Amino acid sequence: MEVDANETILNVNNAFIKMCGYSKRELVGFKARDVLLDQEERQYMEKKVSSRKDGTKDLYDMEIRTKSGEKRYWLISGGPNTNINGEIIGSIGIHLDITELKMLNIKADSLINDLTIKNEELSHYAHVVSHDLKTPLRTISTCVNWLLEDNSETLEKESLEYIDTIEEAITDMDKLISSTLQYTEIRTSEKVAKEQLELQPVVDSIISFLNKNKTSDFEFNIVQPLPVVNLTEVKARQIFQNLIENAYKYRDKNKKSFVSIDWKEEKDFYQFSIQDNGIGISQEHFSLVFEAFKKLNNRTDSSGIGLFIIKKTITAEGGKIWIESKKEVGTTFLFTLPK
Repeated sequence: MEVDANETILNVNNAFIKMCGYSKRELVGFKARDVLLDQEERQYMEKKVSSRKDGTKDLYDMEIRTKSGEKRYWLISGGPNTNINGEIIGSIGIHLDITELKMLNIKADSLINDLTIKNEELSHYAHVVSHDLKTPLRTISTCVNWLLEDNSETLEKESLEYIDTIEEAITDMDKLISSTLQYTEIRTSEKVAKEQLELQPVVDSIISFLNKNKTSDFEFNIVQPLPVVNLTEVKARQIFQNLIENAYKYRDKNKKSFVSIDWKEEKDFYQFSIQDNGIGISQEHFSLVFEAFKKLNNRTDSSGIGLFIIKKTITAEGGKIWIESKKEVGTTFLFTLPK
């Protein structure tokens, strides 16, 4: 479409006529804004025309009303039109109907908004349910303890074993509830700004805590001072504590066990390794290690979600995690974190 300095249409091609539904006679001699635009869009067009008089070329999209009254979206590339003396005498616009693409974008924005709301509702629901589920668990645990205190001397061995089983089941259920809440928080949490974190004191404090409860035949070893990373302390603790605890939890009790923490620097990332000489994992089970609620054993102190959360945390930071392991030899967890 070609217009003069007063925005009056001078000429349109057949493709433009087909797009808007008006005939050439209904367009030429009229202003495009009066024919094709609603009031709000007219004000926007005025700003574009003003900038074009200054020689500005630009690309923008607008909402158009066709002759039938249908709302369409056009992508417009407009620029000034000059005479042989270089004087601006109007403008020329190239128009592309992008309605289908625009509607897809609108639907996508609406879907994202709906998902955000649903995620917030899910997070709230998970917190409420976690609290509601843990309350009766605490009641059961308290009553069992009272029962044991009042009757420990009269209960038979078999009854005491049943009570132990109940307490183990309560502990297992409590861990499952907490892990489910953690899973929900990872799905719904917004990204937190990264920060420079000194990793050494964080891992030192984790080891110091675990040292208080470990057996004397287990050793923690940090091969070299750990680097400064772009990670929040909460996420760092989540990653390293889970992996180090796993090394201790699945140690081989028939030999002196250890966990060794090391790292190396690459161009764009740090690669960490947490190696143990524990019971190991068979290769056919590698694919299950990082899946949610998948357990390779029947331990009550494992929810089957810890490694899943670690993988989600690391991949959300732009890193990756994998394992190398051999049954009865040991396991090495390797992961990367971008610099």
